[in-house]
Amino acid sequence: MAALMPQLPITYRWTIRVMMTDDWGKLHLAFDLEVCQQSKTGAVAIRRKRVKGDSWHYKKYCEDILQQCGLH
Repeated sequence: MAALMPQLPITYRWTIRVMMTDDWGKLHLAFDLEVCQQSKTGAVAIRRKRVKGDSWHYKKYCEDILQQCGLH
Protein backbone atom coordinates (compact mmCIF):
# COMPACT_ATOMS: atom_id res chain seq x y z
CA MET A 1 0.00 0.00 0.00
CA ALA A 2 3.00 2.28 0.49
CA ALA A 3 3.53 2.31 -3.28
CA LEU A 4 -0.03 3.54 -3.80
CA MET A 5 0.19 6.29 -1.20
CA PRO A 6 3.82 7.38 -0.91
CA GLN A 7 4.70 9.94 1.76
CA LEU A 8 1.12 11.20 2.20
CA PRO A 9 -0.44 11.48 5.65
CA ILE A 10 -3.23 9.02 6.34
CA THR A 11 -6.42 10.26 7.99
CA TYR A 12 -7.50 6.88 9.25
CA ARG A 13 -6.55 3.20 9.01
CA TRP A 14 -8.85 0.35 9.96
CA THR A 15 -8.18 -3.38 9.84
CA ILE A 16 -11.22 -5.62 9.63
CA ARG A 17 -10.96 -9.41 10.12
CA VAL A 18 -13.69 -11.32 8.28
CA MET A 19 -14.30 -14.91 9.41
CA MET A 20 -16.72 -17.44 7.91
CA THR A 21 -17.65 -20.47 10.00
CA ASP A 22 -20.01 -23.39 9.51
CA ASP A 23 -22.92 -24.29 11.80
CA TRP A 24 -20.57 -26.15 14.16
CA GLY A 25 -18.15 -23.24 14.56
CA LYS A 26 -15.38 -24.60 12.33
CA LEU A 27 -13.50 -21.79 10.61
CA HIS A 28 -13.54 -22.17 6.81
CA LEU A 29 -12.44 -18.76 5.57
CA ALA A 30 -10.67 -15.80 7.19
CA PHE A 31 -9.28 -12.66 5.60
CA ASP A 32 -8.26 -9.13 6.53
CA LEU A 33 -9.32 -5.88 4.91
CA GLU A 34 -7.17 -2.84 5.71
CA VAL A 35 -8.91 0.43 4.82
CA CYS A 36 -6.88 3.66 4.60
CA GLN A 37 -7.79 7.19 3.55
CA GLN A 38 -5.34 9.93 2.60
CA SER A 39 -5.94 13.24 4.32
CA LYS A 40 -4.92 15.46 1.38
CA THR A 41 -6.66 13.75 -1.54
CA GLY A 42 -9.38 11.83 0.28
CA ALA A 43 -8.49 8.73 -1.75
CA VAL A 44 -9.42 5.41 -0.18
CA ALA A 45 -7.28 2.28 -0.54
CA ILE A 46 -8.16 -1.24 0.55
CA ARG A 47 -5.57 -3.95 1.05
CA ARG A 48 -6.85 -7.53 1.16
CA LYS A 49 -5.09 -10.52 2.68
CA ARG A 50 -6.33 -14.11 2.88
CA VAL A 51 -5.51 -15.68 6.25
CA LYS A 52 -7.18 -19.09 5.89
CA GLY A 53 -9.41 -20.89 3.45
CA ASP A 54 -10.07 -21.56 -0.19
CA SER A 55 -8.76 -18.91 -2.59
CA TRP A 56 -11.87 -19.09 -4.83
CA HIS A 57 -14.22 -18.35 -1.90
CA TYR A 58 -11.88 -15.58 -0.73
CA LYS A 59 -11.97 -13.95 -4.18
CA LYS A 60 -15.77 -14.21 -4.40
CA TYR A 61 -16.40 -12.75 -0.91
CA CYS A 62 -13.96 -9.87 -1.49
CA GLU A 63 -15.62 -9.02 -4.81
CA ASP A 64 -19.06 -9.07 -3.15
CA ILE A 65 -17.95 -6.83 -0.28
CA LEU A 66 -16.24 -4.31 -2.57
CA GLN A 67 -19.23 -4.26 -4.93
CA GLN A 68 -21.64 -3.58 -2.06
CA CYS A 69 -19.39 -0.72 -0.92
CA GLY A 70 -19.36 0.71 -4.45
CA LEU A 71 -15.58 0.26 -4.78
CA HIS A 72 -15.40 -2.49 -7.41
